[in-house]
Amino acid sequence: MNSLYRALLLLGSQALLLLGCKHGDACPKGEPLEIQVLAHASAELNQCENGANCPVSLMLFELNSGNGLDELEFMTIFEQKGAVFGEALVKEHPLRAIHPDNHAQWSLELDPSTTHVVTVALFREQLPDAWVSVFTVPTDHHERVCEAEKSGRPIGQPCVYLALDNFELNGGRFPPAGFDIRTFEASCAPVMAKPSKKKKKKKRKRKKRRKRSPPQPPSVPSSAPSAPSAPSAPATPRSTP
Repeated sequence: MNSLYRALLLLGSQALLLLGCKHGDACPKGEPLEIQVLAHASAELNQCENGANCPVSLMLFELNSGNGLDELEFMTIFEQKGAVFGEALVKEHPLRAIHPDNHAQWSLELDPSTTHVVTVALFREQLPDAWVSVFTVPTDHHERVCEAEKSGRPIGQPCVYLALDNFELNGGRFPPAGFDIRTFEASCAPVMAKPSKKKKKKKRKRKKRRKRSPPQPPSVPSSAPSAPSAPSAPATPRSTP
């Protein structure tokens, strides 16, 4: 009897959660979030000494803070691994290998405290800022799932897009240019970009227009011009004796 009562309570609580979600109540938070990692490598990848293309190992870390990520150095993280992140490290995942002209896909169940997922590619040669990718974990995914369930159009899981070419790693939350998601059997949640704040237009100062005085009529001369004098008559010629 007790087991039946407990089962009924469990079913009732699950139903309340579903009803609460459908009716716009606050969605449950703190649940583990599962993400998908989609990695694609080009045919020319990580050339070895003999000129052949070689596979690349990927290191993945879960962090609870993004502080100091701009100051990472390859040799430091290569030697110290997850210890370089100190108290920000939540979990260090096993190495993953990706081969040239190939792709790989796997899922990660993130810790509720994870805010960033850092991927480091162990290339034979390191280009500045081309060996690391940072994925910021979306904080509104559970709410978006509830909103999608209302409309009957469920969304997929958040995806980490990784593109490897030669000695470069690109990607993160947004797919890099030319990344073909059709290669993977994945349903990725659409990325919601943060609305950019509109810049306030500066008001142009209007120049004060000088008041123009109305046109004055031409001035009339005070005295009328004198009439021209008539020419004098020519003198009569004198007769000679």
